[in-house]
Amino acid sequence: MFDLLQSTQMREATVCAVGDAGEVTVRHDDGAESLCRLLQMSEDRPLQAVEGDRVLVVAPTGADEGYVLGRVGLPRAPAGPATRVVEVVIPEGVETVRIAGRKVTIAADESLSLECGGGSIRIDKRGKVVVLGTDITSRAKRLHKVKGASVAIN
Repeated sequence: MFDLLQSTQMREATVCAVGDAGEVTVRHDDGAESLCRLLQMSEDRPLQAVEGDRVLVVAPTGADEGYVLGRVGLPRAPAGPATRVVEVVIPEGVETVRIAGRKVTIAADESLSLECGGGSIRIDKRGKVVVLGTDITSRAKRLHKVKGASVAIN
């Protein structure tokens, strides 16, 4: 009979790198490093690891690759300066990205920009809104108001 516990090594390690494809490099307490894959147990909340996390790793005896079973203790915030940029890249071939919800808020402390081709909408923290485009159309099914301390048209 195959005995899983005798054919594997299970121990704690520290995450020292996370790759773009989800692979994780861990450093064991003896200083040795190994490449691991994250064990995915649910579609709802994927396991995520950041540098410095303590994780439980299992690896078949003699294998080059192991598996991160989970995090040990509380999760840590990613290391880096407060001005760190998080970039979301939409995979090639995806034509539409939809954000849906009863209420959706996009908030920024300094400014917010939406850009597409030659058009853009920019909003800054002072409340200034700039809409730029080759052609701009504004329509209302009912009353259309333009209000301001002064309104300049042409």
